Amino acid sequence: MRGNRTAVVAGLCLAWCFAAPAFAAEVLIRSDKPNAVTFPAENARFVRLVIQATSGSEPCIDELEVYAEKGSRNLALAKHGAKATASSCMPANPKHRIEHLNDGLYGNEYSWIAAGSAGQWARIELAEPAKVSKVVFSRDRNRQYSDRVPVRFEVQLSPDGKQWKTVKKVSGKAASVVLRRRQHAGFAGDVPGPPPPPRVSQGKVVQSKSKVDEQLEYAFLGEEHAWLKAYGRADLAQRLLHTPYPEKRYPPHVGDDRLPLAPLAGEPKLDGILDDACWTGASRGVVRVAAPYDFDAGPLVTCAVRAGHKDGSLLLALQTNRLLSSHIAVVSTSTGDGCGVVAYTKKGLVFNTYEPEGRHKFKLKQSTPVEGTFDKTLTCCEIRLPLKLFPDCQTQGIRVGLGMGGRHTLWTATGRTSGRFPLRT
Repeated sequence: MRGNRTAVVAGLCLAWCFAAPAFAAEVLIRSDKPNAVTFPAENARFVRLVIQATSGSEPCIDELEVYAEKGSRNLALAKHGAKATASSCMPANPKHRIEHLNDGLYGNEYSWIAAGSAGQWARIELAEPAKVSKVVFSRDRNRQYSDRVPVRFEVQLSPDGKQWKTVKKVSGKAASVVLRRRQHAGFAGDVPGPPPPPRVSQGKVVQSKSKVDEQLEYAFLGEEHAWLKAYGRADLAQRLLHTPYPEKRYPPHVGDDRLPLAPLAGEPKLDGILDDACWTGASRGVVRVAAPYDFDAGPLVTCAVRAGHKDGSLLLALQTNRLLSSHIAVVSTSTGDGCGVVAYTKKGLVFNTYEPEGRHKFKLKQSTPVEGTFDKTLTCCEIRLPLKLFPDCQTQGIRVGLGMGGRHTLWTATGRTSGRFPLRT
């Protein structure tokens, strides 16, 4: 019943350098940023990071990068012919593998964790010798975990993998990092809880009801809501799926799909009416959430999205039988980078990004007006977002979350994921 997802990845991270000589002034090593270690350029084919100490437990690295002098190309990537090896690896855990050291993917889900602590190492064999001058590593650029950070280590180079030379020693401490909330399927993003929806004048005359009628409606709504949960017609919070009583366990839901983000043949008119022929070539995903408060409308709310791209823009067409929040959609890369909320305001649609401000609190970072229009009933909307808002979307696609304000959704703030759409040109 969960629909589809959209995936686009990565995010622009600011690298910084350890400028001090061997074991000089203590530096702060961040878990969520690329830590760059620079040194005089030397010819090498093998690069090794030897870790003597961490901020706690076995070391973890989500990506180990190698750069040549005055070069911007990551020579360590497996797709460039480089090979990763390590002293050991945490056993029986597919999230933590040696090949994750140079797969180009960030986050704890794609990381290496050693099986031991002191003296562990991670090594990259380049496709060919190069004049290496910089090594970059990080623990979790998705900012979900801040433990296991290497804080004392050496960078070693070798022409043959046998004779090693230490070119840089670093000693520091792990910086304090405000973590993102961990969410389903590795997604992380900074967004607040959904506000109520905008009001639409329906022109209806509200009839008064007796106390008995109200109680009957409440009972029927509760029963229908229970059937939605029991038979997987609407998504549930994880805490409702796990219980010590097997007879009360709800069935698992269908996993999220991956849909191609296809180029649209034409340019849709953003008028809130899906009558443009180009939408027939878009991918479509659906999510269903529960809102058991309106007897006449019923507890089931269906949200659908059509997605495509055209001339550097992400084009979305959203349809729902009921708008539950003025937060229309959460759009980001597959791992949450570039995460923002498409929101309805009286002045038009905006794309809001947020930053954490204490525990479970967020403040508005930036609000950008975006092209888009709702229909008069606020149940259909067409939106255009520049793809440049989501760096590296060509690599991993776009993620769209819908159903904000729904009851028992997996994420109260971001609703259910509707689609993960790898970009297709």
